[in-house]
Amino acid sequence: MTKLRPIQALHLANTLKKSTEWKIQVYEKSILSGTDDSFTSFCRTMKETEDIELRMISGLIEFIKSESKTSCKHPKKIQDTDPNGAVYCMKCGEDI
Repeated sequence: MTKLRPIQALHLANTLKKSTEWKIQVYEKSILSGTDDSFTSFCRTMKETEDIELRMISGLIEFIKSESKTSCKHPKKIQDTDPNGAVYCMKCGEDI
């Protein structure tokens, strides 16, 4: 099994967050349409479910951020530049 790097996991979680936010906006537009029928009731229920999912994803993002923090001080003597010109720490691999 391939292990995700923190930056990959963060990107995936942010993509999930954007998708959930988009779904919430769609449900809100349907709710605000003015009619009060079973479809509007369904949209309210789905919006509540997506709100819960959004809070869980936000918690996941915070967890990933906290886990990816390193105690490395990135000393100058172990910094290097990648082929694209970005400086990174050779000890922890984090971009500087």
